[in-house]
Amino acid sequence: MKKIYLFLFIIIMFIISCNNKSTSPIISEDIGDITYYNPVYAETKQYSFYKLDHNTDDMFFTKSTFKKIAESKDAIIYLEIGIDKSKSDILNFLTEFEKDYPKEIEIYGSPSDIDQNGKIIFLMASLNTNSKEGDSSVGGYFSSSDLIQGKDGVRGEYLHVDATWNTSSVLGVMMHELQHLINYNVNVFNGNKAMDIWLNESLSESTSHLFSPSIIEERITAFNQTPYYSFYSWYFRYDDNVNNNIFGRDLSVVSYANASMFMKWLDINTGGNQEIYKKIASSSPSLDSEQRLVDSIKALDTSSALGADMNSIMVNWISDLNNNDLGLGVRVSALADSGASIYNLFIESGQTKLIPRALVVCTTSDADKINDSKVTEEDLGNGTVALLNNSKNANAGLVSQNNIVNISLTPSAAASGVLSSKSYNDLIIFKKDYFRDIIIK
Repeated sequence: MKKIYLFLFIIIMFIISCNNKSTSPIISEDIGDITYYNPVYAETKQYSFYKLDHNTDDMFFTKSTFKKIAESKDAIIYLEIGIDKSKSDILNFLTEFEKDYPKEIEIYGSPSDIDQNGKIIFLMASLNTNSKEGDSSVGGYFSSSDLIQGKDGVRGEYLHVDATWNTSSVLGVMMHELQHLINYNVNVFNGNKAMDIWLNESLSESTSHLFSPSIIEERITAFNQTPYYSFYSWYFRYDDNVNNNIFGRDLSVVSYANASMFMKWLDINTGGNQEIYKKIASSSPSLDSEQRLVDSIKALDTSSALGADMNSIMVNWISDLNNNDLGLGVRVSALADSGASIYNLFIESGQTKLIPRALVVCTTSDADKINDSKVTEEDLGNGTVALLNNSKNANAGLVSQNNIVNISLTPSAAASGVLSSKSYNDLIIFKKDYFRDIIIK
C-alpha cells in the first residue's frame, strides 16, 4: 500500500511541476529571412561615431552603447540604447533593404567586405544635438576611416543613420549612404582614385529616385524654392579656407536638390532605365570626374542633344527644365524674382556671386550688362536668360575667389521693399528634417 501512495505522490508532484514550469524567454525569433533579437537579451557593443552640434555647427566624436537588434542576409542593425524603434519599424527597414539591395548593387557596384561577414552594419543612432528650427539635420553618413583605421580598431562596412527620422526617410538615407560605401570600394580600393564629391553625391542622390519618394518630394520643394542652381561647387566654400562660406553660412544643403534634379533629368533623357547611373558609376576612376560624366552621357546620347561638354550639359539642363517639369512639377525661376529670404541669402546690394558651374536666371537687360568670358549665356525666351559660370574648380567642390563672377541683378517687385528681411525659417532647405549627410575623410 505504501508503494502505491508513493507512486501517486510522485505522479502528483510531476503534474504540479509541469503546471508551474516557467516559459523559457524568447531571446531571438526568425521572421521570414530576418532574425529579430529580444531587446532585453540583445548583444550590446560600444561604438564611436560623429554627431553634429547645431549650436556650434561642428562635428564631435562620441561613444555610445548599441544593441544588436536584428539581422538579415545582407545587413545587421545595431540600435543606440535610448532610441525608440518598434519591432515593426526594424522589420520594415530590413525587409525593404533586402528588396532594394540587389538593384543598388546592379547599378552602382559591389561594396567591400573587409570584415568578411558579408553584411552591411547599420548603426542607427541620434546624430544631431541641440538642433533647432531653421537647421537642416544630418540624416546619415559614411566614413572611409571605418574601412581604413576601423571603428575602435575593428575595420568593417559601417553606415551611420539617424534613427529619429520617419521610416520612409530612414530607408532613403540607408540607400544613399550605401552608394557612398560602394563608391569607395569601386573607386578608391579598386581604382586608386576617389570620385569627386559633386559626382559622388549626385550618384547617391539618384538612389532616392529609385527608393525614396519622401526624399524626392523634399528635393523638389527645395529646388523650386531656391533659384540658384549649383551642385558642382558642392560646399559653397572658398578653397583657401574650407570654413569660409561664400554666402555667409553653410549652403551645401542647396546642392542636394540640384544634384537630384540633374540626375533625374539625365535619366529621363537617356531612356529612363537608370542606365546613365550605371555608366557613371562604372566609368574609369583614372579619368577626371567631369570627363567621366561627359563620356557616360555621350555613350547613351549619341546625338549629343544633352551636350558634348560640361558647359553645354549644364546649360541644357536648366534650359530644358525651364520648358519641361520632368513630370515632377519642377520649375525654374529668376533669382531676382525670389522672396525676401532667398534674395537676401544670395544677393547683397544688387549683386550675387556666381560660382563655377552655377547658373542663375535673370532678365535680358541684366544679362546685357555682363562682359566676362567666364559667363556663358543662354536665351530662355520671354525676356529671360540663363547665366552659367563656365570656370572649372581646381579643388573638387571648392571655389577659388578668382573664378567667381559678380553679377548685378535688378530686384523684381516681389523682392523689392522687403530686402531688409533676414528670415530663413520659412525655407524648406533649412528645416530640421531635410536630409543632408556629412563627408568624413
